[in-house]
Amino acid sequence: MVMWWAHVMSTGKYPALSGVIRGALSICHGPMAESSFNLMGDTLDPKSSRMNIATLDAIQTAKYAMKSRGMTATMMFKREDEKFGPVDRILCRNMRSAARRDKAQREERLMEKGRRQVEYGFKNTCASAQESKRTAQQKEKEAGLRQAAKQRNAARRKTVETLVQAKKKKKNS
Repeated sequence: MVMWWAHVMSTGKYPALSGVIRGALSICHGPMAESSFNLMGDTLDPKSSRMNIATLDAIQTAKYAMKSRGMTATMMFKREDEKFGPVDRILCRNMRSAARRDKAQREERLMEKGRRQVEYGFKNTCASAQESKRTAQQKEKEAGLRQAAKQRNAARRKTVETLVQAKKKKKNS
């Protein structure tokens, strides 16, 4: 298929289409693109559906770095004696700083969300959600009661009309 498109592009007959096809064919081409989907299958699961792009990028970078060295994470950070062996201090420092950055970013996002809620007058609490649900249920119940009352009144009117007609027929006979 690629050879056929190469022939179409070499004719120069469809320059716009050739550019689009050239771009489309270059997106996912080669074994690294296919292997990245396999690696992403290991990373993305229902529990990590809210993973942001930076985290996914960091995981992919670490996986590719270890793969290029022919190592696994356990091989890379293995200690001779797991219980009493020396700890990689650089790794621990990097983990702590990454955790601090992540916590600061999450707090900043939460503060920004709170500022937007205050700005737009939005209440995002369980109490307000429950109150909204109760209000909606109450309105639905009241609408049902009004509909039932209308049906009862219509049935009463029909019964009264039937009785009136029956009395008229009785008088006339």
